Amino acid sequence: MSDYFVSRTTLTFFTVGKIVAHYKLAKRSNIENEITRASEKLALCQEVYTSDGSGQKNKKNKKKERSDVLEAAEALAILEDKHRNAPAVLNKHRWAAEAILGLCRTNKGCYIKIGQHLANLDYLLPAEYTQTLQELYNDSPVSPYLEVRELVREELGAYPEEIFSSFDPKPLASASLAQVHTAIDKRTNKKVAIKIQHPSVGLTAKGDILVLTKVVRFLERYFEEFTFGWLVDEIAPQIFLELDFANEASNTRRAKKELEAEFRGRVCVPEVLPEFSTSRLMVMSFEEGYLATDVDKIERAGLKRGAVSSLISSIFAFQTFISGFVHCDPHPANLLVRPNPTTGEAQVVLLDHGLYKTLGEGFKRDYADLWTSIVMADIGMMKRTCEKFGVKEMYPLLAAIITSRPFDEILDRREGKNVKRTKKGNGDKAMIRMYAERYMTSILHLLETVPRDLLLLLKMNDCLRHIDSTLGADNKRTMEIQASWAIWGSVWEGNRRRLRMGIRRWAEGWLKYAWGRARVYVLFASLRWQGQ
Repeated sequence: MSDYFVSRTTLTFFTVGKIVAHYKLAKRSNIENEITRASEKLALCQEVYTSDGSGQKNKKNKKKERSDVLEAAEALAILEDKHRNAPAVLNKHRWAAEAILGLCRTNKGCYIKIGQHLANLDYLLPAEYTQTLQELYNDSPVSPYLEVRELVREELGAYPEEIFSSFDPKPLASASLAQVHTAIDKRTNKKVAIKIQHPSVGLTAKGDILVLTKVVRFLERYFEEFTFGWLVDEIAPQIFLELDFANEASNTRRAKKELEAEFRGRVCVPEVLPEFSTSRLMVMSFEEGYLATDVDKIERAGLKRGAVSSLISSIFAFQTFISGFVHCDPHPANLLVRPNPTTGEAQVVLLDHGLYKTLGEGFKRDYADLWTSIVMADIGMMKRTCEKFGVKEMYPLLAAIITSRPFDEILDRREGKNVKRTKKGNGDKAMIRMYAERYMTSILHLLETVPRDLLLLLKMNDCLRHIDSTLGADNKRTMEIQASWAIWGSVWEGNRRRLRMGIRRWAEGWLKYAWGRARVYVLFASLRWQGQ
């Protein structure tokens, strides 16, 4: 094992050294210079358009300024696509991303998990990194059955065939830290799913995290422009939590109780069998369904994509703004969809409860206020709320990252106009990346100072947007759902809405909630009426 660890460590330092040398020696290409000029032009157009949020400018000039922003964003997106598709030797970001991908695939375990975390940082890392590292979601290792069999014996005191009526040696699914097998419970004769940690992960996790931390500290010390140390500080504790299946079992039980009570018949969380569950192995009821992004199977089951998208948005909005107990890893493999066997309506099966965050009441209320201000285009409220998160001048960027929409849209809604988008939507992301590149130093400082809860919510939002995009969700409908739950959380601070709080406060709360919902309804009804 010591030789194995040394080889993993050596490969890590060798790969990092290659990447650093390549960045130092690589010459700037012509297209990179073009991208810089296009970014500067977009920044200038953006500054002109957003310089006066009062809406007092001449409408003709305002329309021309908005058109200039969209054209500049589209031009930047075209150049970025051209550079992104260039061979790796001509694109230093792609070259480095492919080197990191190779390192993760070789070392497996925690390296794959960290690579998957990096793949979610859409608006912080260059697109070459996020797109390349997304391949890791389909590249998880599989542990041999003999190793799995021994782990079951170590954890439960007997081999699988002695505990279960049958046990499928071929895993149903595999991820970076664990794989899932199916079996038949002897007592109930029901099918169960058994999540088993990769045996090698537990042996290497602590050393891998230590090595990666040392590498990051080295880069921070000797390269002034590298300020991503907070990433390791954020990711490392999460990995150790995900490696503790006893923690996941506890999360699963709580999520089942809260979600199935709120969304009766529309959400299913597997039932954990505690007598067969340990820190490295977890047995739960087997639940079938289709991946949330498998559009063909969802439609063949008679389900509407819009209804599925709305239900998923409501589930995570409830967790974020009401319960405060939030599933922070909702990638498609963790969200299954099926018809409810009784009603035929869409039902979501929520899996993998290893990564959760419990939000404090103060943070939850502030985040609800921030979402409400963004959707209602209340710039004053937005500024005040962002300041509570330590963000002042950069509030437009924070709003853009949270919603994955350009700040210009907020100004459009403030003036009662429908949201204008670039021709194919490609310029929207280019616009946000331009913000990110222009203010990178400020963003990294921002991410070091904002509450850590916010970082996990940003990761969750990115996962949900990917699902929404695949389902073809209406962005306005998704934002309307978020705003409705946010208003509920802002007014009631969770579930404290009963008469025992006092008739006057109870009545005032319901009036505030009704008024907020009415404003949201009128706003989005107006946008739908305008026909975009």
